[in-house]
Amino acid sequence: MINANALICPKCCAKTRSSVCEGCVFFDEAKKYEENKTIDVKKKTKEDEQKNTTPEFTVYINPDIDDAVDNALMIAERNTAEAQRIMTKLLFKHPNYHSVQYGMGVIRILQNEEDKALTYFEKAVKINPIFIEAWFNKGTIHQKRFEVKEMVESFRNIINYGEPKDKPVQHAQKIISRFEKSMIKDGLTLDEFFSLMDIF
Repeated sequence: MINANALICPKCCAKTRSSVCEGCVFFDEAKKYEENKTIDVKKKTKEDEQKNTTPEFTVYINPDIDDAVDNALMIAERNTAEAQRIMTKLLFKHPNYHSVQYGMGVIRILQNEEDKALTYFEKAVKINPIFIEAWFNKGTIHQKRFEVKEMVESFRNIINYGEPKDKPVQHAQKIISRFEKSMIKDGLTLDEFFSLMDIF
């Protein structure tokens, strides 16, 4: 669907294509596809700047690593030490993988080590800025600590990147709405409140 059903030869990718490729059946289609892709990216970037929506980023996805993390978290329900051993190995092999950082954060929460958990969740959202579960856990830790600004930032990201019908999004909306109502009583918006916090 991305290619509009055009036949794109993998050998025609931008890294390898050159004038030698001219005459190949796939060359013209590949060239048109890349030109259109460039235009779409520019349009999207302009819209993103206007709407201030999802940042541009690339996330590496590996289902095998995701499955290994899921398995470790299932083990954590009955044996935290064993789950931590598995997650430590995964972290050593894949330190820049978002779900590994997230999984390690969950293990740290189960061990009542919120400071360490927070560090892992922060790394997870840095790698994958639209990782809803990591934003949710990060926001929940900040909420427990009464770190309002950080909590609201995390929950706003959940609302921004999640689907409206999803439970984390609905939860985040309720929390932010509650804070907004309490600020309005004092004649402030949340952003004005945060500006004053920064000043003082």
